[in-house]
Order: sequence, then C-alpha cells, then structure tokens
Amino acid sequence: MNPLASKRQLFLIILGMLAAVNIALGVYLLWPGRPKQAELGREESELRKKYNRMVRESSAYNGMDQKLIKTREDVKKFYSQHVASRWSEVSEEINKVAKENGFAPPPIRYRPEETGLPNLQRVKADITLAGEYHKIAKFINALERDRLVFDITQITLNGEQAAGGGVDLQIKVETFLKETT
Repeated sequence: MNPLASKRQLFLIILGMLAAVNIALGVYLLWPGRPKQAELGREESELRKKYNRMVRESSAYNGMDQKLIKTREDVKKFYSQHVASRWSEVSEEINKVAKENGFAPPPIRYRPEETGLPNLQRVKADITLAGEYHKIAKFINALERDRLVFDITQITLNGEQAAGGGVDLQIKVETFLKETT
C-alpha cells in the first residue's frame, strides 16, 4: 500500500467518525423529549426571581457584625441605666416614688427568682398601699415610668376601706437586679 492510500483511508475513517457525531447531534437537537426554548426561558426567569428574592432576604444580614456590636452596647447601657445593682436601690426607688405621690414608705416584701440569664436576677416585690384612689393611680403610673424597670403584675383590692374613704391595695411588682460576681 502506498503512503497516499493509507492517508486516504485515515481521512475516510475520520470523515466517517465526524459524520456519525454530526448525525448524533442532529438527533439530539430534534429529539422530542428535549426541553423547548420557551421552557428554558421560563426556567431561567424563575431562577432569576428566586435569586432576586434570596438577595432581598439576605440583605437584612448585611452589616450584622456592626449591628451585633451596637446591640451589645445598647444592652450594657440599658442594664447600667435601668437595672438596679443593689437591693437597697430597689427599695430607695420605690420609697422615692411613694414619697413623690404623697405616701409614707410602704411595707415591701421581696422574693428573688432566677431568670436563666447570666448575672441577672428577677425580684418580685409585694407593696401594700392605703390611700385615696387617685393617689394610688398616680403612684402606679409613676412606678411604671420610673428609670428602673418595674413591671406591675397584679393589683389586689384587700376589701377593706382605708381611713378617710381611701382604698387598701396589694400591688405585686417585678423588677430585676444585677447579680454581683
């Protein structure tokens, strides 16, 4: 066999392989189970919408590290300004509010409870007040607006009318105390 014949035979084999690949690709393009261009466009559109939604949802987390730092600072500031660090501070504050609203320092009973939070203790206080209704209402409003956190959980009328036409109330209050370590 001469060298030209062997090159011709190699050329025909390569040409046959290229023709087979071409036929296979033609069958793939015309195959009925293949997704149509409209379906591919619809799928692309849905994926773009999903991507845009995820970008919008994740934008809330942008700058999260600075937000966490600011939140920690705000919590420290809140604790320093609105949570008592001594038992006497709670008593002083209640007595101050009582005096500002025309009452003598009321008897107070305390019950500490755990909060499950580090260095923070819940304090439940029972305050007994006797006096005119409008003065007691002012006391309650002033206590709720005080710089320390006071949460009035229950007000009970003792059923007895105090001297001078006033009322006798039992007020249950919750506040918080920083635990010293």
